[in-house]
Amino acid sequence: MSKNFKKILVFVIAATLFTATAFLSAYAQEETISESGSYTYSGTDPIVISDGVDVTLTLSNANISNADGAAISIGTNSNVTIILEGENVLSASSTVCSAGIFVPRTSVLTVEGTGSLDVTGGKYGAGIGSYGTGINVAPELRLQCGEIIINSGNITAHGGANGAGIGSGYHVDGYKITINGGTIYAYGTSGGAGIGTGYGTSGGAAGVAAVGDYTPGEITITGGNIYAASYELDFDNLDYMDPSTYSGGSQTFAAGIGGGYGSSGGTINISGGNITAVGSCGGAGIGSGRGTSKAKNYNENSFYVDITISGDANIIAIGGNDERNDKGGGAGIGSGRGTHTGGTILIKDDAYVVAISAPYANAIGCGAEKNPVDGSMPVSQSIIIDEDVILYALSYGNTGIDVNAEYLYYYNNIGYDNSLSSTQTTIGYVLYDVPANSISLWANMTLPDSGNSGNENGDPASGGTSTGSGAPVSASDPISLSNEYAYIFGYDDQTMAGDMPILRGEASAVLYRLLKQNDRLSGFNYSRSNEPLFSDVDGRWDRSALEFMAYLGLYDVSSDTVSPDSPILRGEAFKIFAVALEMTDELSLSYEDYANMLISKGFVQGDENGNINIYNNITRAEFCKIYNMMIGRDQCSLEDADGNVITPETYGFTDFDSSDWYYEIMLKATSAYTNGKVDLSKRAIRNVVDDYE
Repeated sequence: MSKNFKKILVFVIAATLFTATAFLSAYAQEETISESGSYTYSGTDPIVISDGVDVTLTLSNANISNADGAAISIGTNSNVTIILEGENVLSASSTVCSAGIFVPRTSVLTVEGTGSLDVTGGKYGAGIGSYGTGINVAPELRLQCGEIIINSGNITAHGGANGAGIGSGYHVDGYKITINGGTIYAYGTSGGAGIGTGYGTSGGAAGVAAVGDYTPGEITITGGNIYAASYELDFDNLDYMDPSTYSGGSQTFAAGIGGGYGSSGGTINISGGNITAVGSCGGAGIGSGRGTSKAKNYNENSFYVDITISGDANIIAIGGNDERNDKGGGAGIGSGRGTHTGGTILIKDDAYVVAISAPYANAIGCGAEKNPVDGSMPVSQSIIIDEDVILYALSYGNTGIDVNAEYLYYYNNIGYDNSLSSTQTTIGYVLYDVPANSISLWANMTLPDSGNSGNENGDPASGGTSTGSGAPVSASDPISLSNEYAYIFGYDDQTMAGDMPILRGEASAVLYRLLKQNDRLSGFNYSRSNEPLFSDVDGRWDRSALEFMAYLGLYDVSSDTVSPDSPILRGEAFKIFAVALEMTDELSLSYEDYANMLISKGFVQGDENGNINIYNNITRAEFCKIYNMMIGRDQCSLEDADGNVITPETYGFTDFDSSDWYYEIMLKATSAYTNGKVDLSKRAIRNVVDDYE
């Protein structure tokens, strides 16, 4: 700290009783902040912030260039807020490994204000984030960037050689980046993403770091106007219907938002804001960077990207073409060339998305290029597109959405136009699958503004329909079968056991009761005096239900047993629902096909990652959640006609309360109803249609 700085600090503190702002001297070669407090700086010398301090630093028309390292270097275990006033320019050394603003792993940087910041990283470093090392090391030895939060301001961030605009440097992992507002232009350089990781690796030796091992960590965007590219793209002249305006970026290999060259995409959550993200030379628009075409470096288990786009996010994501050959490039949203897409791509709520792939890649899903080990084409693990999304997925030489994904669900209001015989100007969920030699046809398409989210009635436009299995789908209201009775009652020990597996006999009984109450047994006649179909159902309360399921063909009558007390898989439950409720009479479909039938009607959504998990046991609560939606029970109240609120204590249950996710589900399942209100008198009519004494 300079002598000038000390004098000013003492004077200000004395005059303002420890609440004042200290003004840093502009005369020293390096300014050091070693104490917590608020500071303002308008000078040209680099700033070093010590370890373990809480600092608010206002940059007011600062112009810092450091030939020896970072323009601003933050110490470990520090919490720093930079407030922008006026126009500020920061640049780090182009010959020393450094970031423009260096944020170590254990520190947090927050940027906000009404001013502007133009920041450039140094050698191997990010504009804002970490420096790089140039050394490929194992994950446990690797450096990691600190946490970066941007709330406001006008920010332009340029990565140094091999660095991200905002994020990590060369051979460094990211950690957390959160953008809540502001106008941001972020440019990666030579393998660095616009926002995410710097250059990861194009080939790691055994025990060091494989392609795809590097990760940006978590990237969260809730608002702002964000423009991110893996090279110095002219966003002002970008026309996403004209590929010539984004065909640059040769030899950069990175995503616009996500992974740098040889880096996974990490976890990306976008719930708001206007975002344009452009990859280059095989990188995805949003997702992972380019992988590898060399068998010795390929690791199919290392790449992953979990992407959730939700809320009112407005997104244009463009995959980068590899101009060096004709093997194609990156997906608009998903993976880069030479990788697969492990993880889930989930697009939901009122998001507006335009996803454009490079040649031969999916617009949403995988980049192009065969697995160099076995020659197989990459496939996505899980893709889910919800009903209220406005989506345009444009691909040429491949499909708008990866139709070969291991799990694929999209709502029925998605239409295809394979011919482009006419321009499409209506609102809709349109996937353009264009022949590889017909990219010029894109210029003939007119896409509406994101503000036009439906027809005059506010409903999404309809179109052709498809699921992963090719079966038609349609949205559906609850099934038209009446069930006013309680249908699940817990156990003798006063437990509901919502998180325990439902048993085969229990699941069969629930549906059997519903169909019998509605006279929908399809000619099935049951008599206790008849010989049991299975040796293990004789004398059981659920015998009639299990024999009805066998009558429908769901259980093999040539088998001696049916195992009524065994848990059932989620896939088996989906099949029981689909067949018993006459969604299909096909008995030999895959569990995935039955799942798609329920998904298409909105009865199944999957877990928090969108996975359906057909080979997991289904719990009592999970089964009841589906059933409640089917019969409209989920819309019923938990009050009786007198306004009394029903709780587990009402029925004597002791093993669940309002902190459990299935609290309302199980209470509604075990309640009886009249006109949508709980009717305690009906609950006593337990098993009124069961066939046992």
